[in-house]
Amino acid sequence: MSHFLYWGKRIFYQEYGQGAPMIFLHGNTASSKMFELLMPLYAESFRCILMDFLGNGRSDRVEEFPPDVWYDEALQAISLAEHLRCGRAFLVGTSGGAWAAVNGALERPDLFRAVIADSFDGRALHEDFAHCLKVERAAAKAAPRPGNSMSGVRERIGSGWLIWILKLCCSARRKIARCFTGP
Repeated sequence: MSHFLYWGKRIFYQEYGQGAPMIFLHGNTASSKMFELLMPLYAESFRCILMDFLGNGRSDRVEEFPPDVWYDEALQAISLAEHLRCGRAFLVGTSGGAWAAVNGALERPDLFRAVIADSFDGRALHEDFAHCLKVERAAAKAAPRPGNSMSGVRERIGSGWLIWILKLCCSARRKIARCFTGP
């Protein structure tokens, strides 16, 4: 298994095939494993390089993800390209990896010849996006799960639980809508 260092942390990568370099960037909460089944399709014509961003897959864990995670992941991809000295590479990104690919190519066009962005709509995120995501996650964590009773939810969030959930859901719905439509 191959690794390189980025700010003192080990980032995992693996290579398949020969030819023009093509770096694959996975989506959020995923890893390079999502691309492994595709390697027989690309490895005959390309030097395929799969990496796991910090905190994912076989790379080192992180205490928390940076606020601008897709920019930091772009810097990780740039560091990998510099480490490998592979010449101008294609960047293939899926979901959050597509955001990282676009950021990487904008930051260092000398390292990347093209971006293939999958599951990427290209819109800028609203400034409240991080807040909206936290609100949505809090609501999901507080919601009853199969096999759990509402009393378990009450225990986790204290008294006033129903009012809290209703306020949270109404607020989240408005804020999440704003995340995708703007202020």
